[in-house]
Amino acid sequence: MKKYMIGVDIGGTNIRVALINDEMKIIRKETALTSDFPLIDDFLQEILRLIKIVDCKREADCIGIAIPTPWKKGQSVIVDSTNVPCLENVNIDLFQKYFVGYTTYFENDVNVIALLEANLGAAQNYDNSIYISISTGIGCGIVINNQIYHGAHGYAGEIGNILLQKAYGEVTNNNFEMKCSGKALDGESSRLFGEGAKAKDLFLQYKNGDRNAKMCLETWIDDLSTGFASVIQMFDPEVIVLGGPIVFHHEWVLEVLKTEISKKVLGNLANHIKLALAKYELEAGIIGAGYYAFNQNKGE
Repeated sequence: MKKYMIGVDIGGTNIRVALINDEMKIIRKETALTSDFPLIDDFLQEILRLIKIVDCKREADCIGIAIPTPWKKGQSVIVDSTNVPCLENVNIDLFQKYFVGYTTYFENDVNVIALLEANLGAAQNYDNSIYISISTGIGCGIVINNQIYHGAHGYAGEIGNILLQKAYGEVTNNNFEMKCSGKALDGESSRLFGEGAKAKDLFLQYKNGDRNAKMCLETWIDDLSTGFASVIQMFDPEVIVLGGPIVFHHEWVLEVLKTEISKKVLGNLANHIKLALAKYELEAGIIGAGYYAFNQNKGE
């Protein structure tokens, strides 16, 4: 008998809700704009509405909720929800009051993808892996001995805040995310090619041989490899799985990045750098949320 679960992926831009089967296939999916629901009660009411649509036959008994905040088991209050302000200081018991009849499970949005890739995706042959997404921001999930590593307070994997250079005066764009994310590349593209230019335009100009685009992306690779080298030296993973639209659309980045990382890590470790493209692409968050609920529910 097939088992079904609901995946809820809460992002700064979109709320995505799907009914997922035990083969991790999306059966039905609905989305809404996060910004349309600034109040928590309206926000949860909208998620409930979407759940009723995707699970119209009431086939699921559990919900996995991926949230863009630090998280660890046993936590009951959502904090540091900078991208979805209405979630700040919300007790998760409130979700259960709305989603009557379902058991709800919470986890950080990048962690659920890291676990999905570790068990079913590009890292399934390894016990220790790291998933890094290069998207609007930079997200990271760490899996050690096939378990999500949360750290003492749920902040493990917040690598976007790694400092790549010391701050001087009013300089603020000195951390990993501010220098290497998709948003950072959008900014550089606008600076070079005019207002409204995006990262995709920067890569296109690079492909066309533009000198400025070449210099910009070489600097980006240098900064990106510095951040990756720091993460590798700290955790010594068997493999790093890369996701996010920038990597999916420009796979050549993996080989160049591997070469540059190898120059920056200690001794023999340079011979053990493994980078892999994520198996699960743009639907990874919502499938990961469902997969997390599936595993938690199965163990109870």
